[in-house]
Amino acid sequence: MIYSYPQELTLDMVGIKKTWHLSGYYVEKIANAYPKKKFDPYYISPEKFYYDTYGITLADSKAESDRLAGRRFALWKILLIIFFSIIFVIIITFVIKFYINKNHGYQQFLVT
Repeated sequence: MIYSYPQELTLDMVGIKKTWHLSGYYVEKIANAYPKKKFDPYYISPEKFYYDTYGITLADSKAESDRLAGRRFALWKILLIIFFSIIFVIIITFVIKFYINKNHGYQQFLVT
């Protein structure tokens, strides 16, 4: 499953439309999490399930997911970089204030 987001949120103005099907990776994970025995009358392989349900092969779906994931720098990565940059600035500010207070004021900080 690929989550949708509008094109306005990306730098290259390419969004992803809403999809209503599972990705090949999810189908494989579900099949591994809930295994059935091959002699079970209700057993269906993940490949057959995916092809019967969506009309494309499991391998093609995984290749498409890989292509889409590698194509753009995700918004969450940009937001994460901004978040950690702000945290870094806050920590540095507190360290400098602590050092100034430890040395009993700004004047001693300049003299030393």
